[in-house]
Amino acid sequence: MWLLRSSPLDLRALLWSKYWVGTIPLLVLALLLTGLTNVLLQVRPFMMAMELVTICGLTFAIGALALGFGALYRSSRPRMRPRSPRRSAGWSS
Repeated sequence: MWLLRSSPLDLRALLWSKYWVGTIPLLVLALLLTGLTNVLLQVRPFMMAMELVTICGLTFAIGALALGFGALYRSSRPRMRPRSPRRSAGWSS
C-alpha cells in the first residue's frame, strides 16, 4: 500500500479503480450464474428481470462494503514487524 500512496495517483482515483476492478468481474459472474439458473428453471421473464436487477444492486453494494471494510481494516490494523526473517516465515525459534 505504501507504494500506491507514494505514486502520483489521487487517493479517490485509486479507490474508484479498486472498486471497479473488483466489482466488474463479480457482476459478470453473478449475472451469468443468475441468468443461466433462471433459464434452467424456466423462470418467467418478469421474475428473471427482477432477479437480474436485484443481483446488480447487491453486487454493487457488496463491492462497496468490501472496499470500505478493507480500507477500514488497513487503517486500524496494528503494524507488527517481526524482528527476524525466520519469525515472519513461521519458524518459532
